[in-house]
Amino acid sequence: MNPQLQDTQRDRDAFARLFQREAPVLYTWAAARLRRGERGLAEDLVQEVWLRALNLFEGFEGPESGFRNWLFAIAQRARLELMRQLARHAGAGGGGSRGFDPERVPAEVTSISSRLARDEQLQLFLDRVAHLPASELALLELRGFQELPWDQAAAELGLSAEAARQRYSRLLARLRREGAPGWLNG
Repeated sequence: MNPQLQDTQRDRDAFARLFQREAPVLYTWAAARLRRGERGLAEDLVQEVWLRALNLFEGFEGPESGFRNWLFAIAQRARLELMRQLARHAGAGGGGSRGFDPERVPAEVTSISSRLARDEQLQLFLDRVAHLPASELALLELRGFQELPWDQAAAELGLSAEAARQRYSRLLARLRREGAPGWLNG
């Protein structure tokens, strides 16, 4: 096999492995920002992020531990674009647009996002998250989903790093008692 093709396949395999690891977090982040009836858009967003990230993966130079932050930077841009598309479509009197073009999505990523959408435990967790106060949801997004450093998450919330740590610790303990997914970190 051509060495360049081998490198491309190796990169694609590495990307697929890393994306599979982060997909539950990405889906949960996307779905937590939507109302229950709009959660299908979370699948669309996960699929769009997969496409964009795969195309940019060659430029990813960080350690594996930095993949989530890199992925979330892409996800946030994709989410903003999706919201703009939906707003334009709604303003034009459109009804059923789902945002991104599903025809571009390979079956492997469709199966990942569909599996997450059918995961009953994850859906129960999302129902709990939907009832969190805005300040707790923001903390969960910044620290639990995106894993931002304490000082950065605290600054975005207008808190000291210690206050953010304490609040998150209490929130995480409560969510774990209520069945939070194992990937939710402290």
